[in-house]
Amino acid sequence: MSIVKALGYYDLAGMDIDSIISGIAKIDHDNPFAVMPRFINYLEDRNYDKVLCALDTLNEYDYHSADILRSYIHRKTEKVALSEILEYITSKDTDADAAFFAAGGAPICLKLDSIKTDVSSFIPVLMNKIPFLYSQFGERKYKKTIKADTPDGYAEDVTIQDIEDRKKAVEYLLKADELGVLSKEGARLIIDYCTNDSTSNWVMMSEEDWMRIEQIADIRE
Repeated sequence: MSIVKALGYYDLAGMDIDSIISGIAKIDHDNPFAVMPRFINYLEDRNYDKVLCALDTLNEYDYHSADILRSYIHRKTEKVALSEILEYITSKDTDADAAFFAAGGAPICLKLDSIKTDVSSFIPVLMNKIPFLYSQFGERKYKKTIKADTPDGYAEDVTIQDIEDRKKAVEYLLKADELGVLSKEGARLIIDYCTNDSTSNWVMMSEEDWMRIEQIADIRE
């Protein structure tokens, strides 16, 4: 069972994930889907005692994909090499959820001098394991480049890096479209880019491609 994929595809389908989780929690507070939001909060707050407690609960439901975090917590003073974490994520024996938690929890034990430069290494690896992340990462990266209330969203002091970051974001979104996992918001960003950004001339789409993306974006004339 992949909780990460299930929640991601519910989101792509436009379903209210909070309502789904709330409904499950009312029936079974300790169901893995119900545990996941508070589990993520514990992880973000670095409340490792509660993370371990949540892992025990998940294990009772035979969900072991987050168990890598137990190893991270026990090794947090050891400082693990990036190569070891990447090897685990890319292994064919590592399922999508385990890869997700391995990347998300890496800062717990990753060598401090490599966090800023190397955590980005996880993104393409994760997207290959969990395709819908192409759309989610693309949306997030694109929106970070919107810095002004102008048609193209660029500030007056726009940098080459801003332009390159947006191009990379659109490449992610186009890959999501290719894989059939492009979200409505992602489709709208592609349309906005191709319509309002003068640097978008590298994007090559047929009329059929354009119509498909408009349909995903749910844009009406």
